[in-house]
Amino acid sequence: MNLDQAQECLSRSKKKFAEGGQYESAVRFAEKSIRLCDTKEAQEWLSFLKTNPSTSAASESSASKPSQQQQQQQQEKQKANLEDAKPMLPYTQDQVAGIKRIKAMKAKGDLYGILGLEKSCSDGAVKKAYRKLALQFHPDKCGAPGTDEAFKAISHAFTVLGDEGKKEQYDRYGVDPESSASRSGGGGGNPFARGGGHFHGAHEVDPEEIFNMFFGQMAGNGVRFQTNFGGPGFNTRFQQQQQQARRQQQQQQQRNHPGGIPASLMQFLPVIVLMAFSFLSMLSGSSDPSLSETSYAWEYGGSYTMKRATQVHAVPYFVNPRMFTEKYEKMQAGHWKLNNFEKSIESQYYRTIYYNCQNEREYKQRLISSAYSLFGGVNKDRLQAAQNYDMKFCNEVEAWNTVSSSGTKVGKGGQSGSRKRAA
Repeated sequence: MNLDQAQECLSRSKKKFAEGGQYESAVRFAEKSIRLCDTKEAQEWLSFLKTNPSTSAASESSASKPSQQQQQQQQEKQKANLEDAKPMLPYTQDQVAGIKRIKAMKAKGDLYGILGLEKSCSDGAVKKAYRKLALQFHPDKCGAPGTDEAFKAISHAFTVLGDEGKKEQYDRYGVDPESSASRSGGGGGNPFARGGGHFHGAHEVDPEEIFNMFFGQMAGNGVRFQTNFGGPGFNTRFQQQQQQARRQQQQQQQRNHPGGIPASLMQFLPVIVLMAFSFLSMLSGSSDPSLSETSYAWEYGGSYTMKRATQVHAVPYFVNPRMFTEKYEKMQAGHWKLNNFEKSIESQYYRTIYYNCQNEREYKQRLISSAYSLFGGVNKDRLQAAQNYDMKFCNEVEAWNTVSSSGTKVGKGGQSGSRKRAA
């Protein structure tokens, strides 16, 4: 074990030296490596550090750097001191073998392999695997060399495979949505049929935050991991800070209104206002039923059980049978109220598929770019997969525009292929 730890310290020493301006840290890690296990390589490296003129020159040049860099170097030194003072944690050979396996899977880009899973695994299996590995390889519990890298790889695999949208993209294209290649190009992403969700490359979430969120949620402390599809992109948020802000706001309200409305009642004020607006809307519309009162849904469920399709583009939608019957069943197909109602549905649908078409174009271009390496090489399989990427939303936009320009109506059942909801 001492030999592995000595090699780890020697690697850190060389890394500190290569970064420049961290000569003292490099010497300190080299000396620590020798204390753990005296090897010829470590002795030669320490001798090189103490005799090579470039090391002292690098140290002297660092003194003339801007104050911001000096502060950063000071922080690095403090961090190194903490690492020196930190006791070596025990570890087992099974953990060493596990770290080696995780690194190998990471090098291959196999996120399932990192968690020790098959591609056909369930969501529950992903969570179970993360729970087991995160506890086994947490840096505060395992002292084996490479623990930090393994822990980050485990957390990263969980953020991708534990998210429905990212997992679908990874399964379908074999491209890690959080990798630098897939994030290049700025914004956009792969649209998905359910919810029209799309990603924009997000910053990697701190593995410690993921760990605290996951195990804090199991302990029932109110920490919640929420994914939000729609809007300008894919956002991943932790709710703990919001809860703390709400508590502070409530405390502030109690201080500001000691003799007025109780703070507990103030919490329900937004709900009361919304209910009032809803009630007023019902009163204003009861005398003159308008088109906007009839709502619709893209999927079957709840009170929306009656399936219909728009007259021009055959966009499927669901309505409340009772509400729709009362207002539109007796009307002819060409009645202006019904036409306006369906035009609003088609307008919303077209905006959605057009927006997702733009995302498809950007995403395909990033797939093509990711097939080329920085040194001019090309991954032919990845390039072929990128060129064969199915532009289903763009195809639908093209078909839509063809129908609109020709002035023909598709009608129910007249569309080639089943139109899937994109909203």
